[in-house]
Amino acid sequence: MVNEAGAWDGFHRRSTPLTAEQERSVVEAARLRREIDVLVAPEGLEFVDRSPIIGTMNALAVPMEVQVVSGAGESPVVEGRVTFPGSYQGPPGCVHGGFIAAYFDEVLGVVQALSGQPGMTANLSVNYRSPTPLHRPLVFRARIVSVEGRKIKTEGTLHHGDTLCAEATAVFVSMSAELLERLIKIRQASE
Repeated sequence: MVNEAGAWDGFHRRSTPLTAEQERSVVEAARLRREIDVLVAPEGLEFVDRSPIIGTMNALAVPMEVQVVSGAGESPVVEGRVTFPGSYQGPPGCVHGGFIAAYFDEVLGVVQALSGQPGMTANLSVNYRSPTPLHRPLVFRARIVSVEGRKIKTEGTLHHGDTLCAEATAVFVSMSAELLERLIKIRQASE
């Protein structure tokens, strides 16, 4: 919403006033956001349902199909498959690196949860190796490297066919059931 100073709430200040048409668009966008909030707030939804990456209830997500491809007796490996449309462009014809980092965070988060001690991201490091193309099938792969007390270390890769586009490592810190419950209550109170 635009405030009295002509700034978008949560964004930078505008240097020029909105036109009447732009103001109508702002009002309509706010109305649609309120409607979406009602649609995605039903009781019983898990936090993954709201994920901007794999959340089926999140209209902004380009859903990544995630599956465990190995497990029983060995360190689990999770694969995430996605094709980014043009709206995810950074350099011409390529996926923006920020989206790549976000999708790594999600797939590494899924695999770390398989440790039995799910936690939150403490550190995420991404090394970009090759441009990541838009409109092409991509595969993220993630595995657990180690579990040391509350620290769960993970690593992953991003491939387009045989081309390594990026690599990532992350450290997650497991959280207590009490903390998770408290975070859920905070989220519910804000809805």
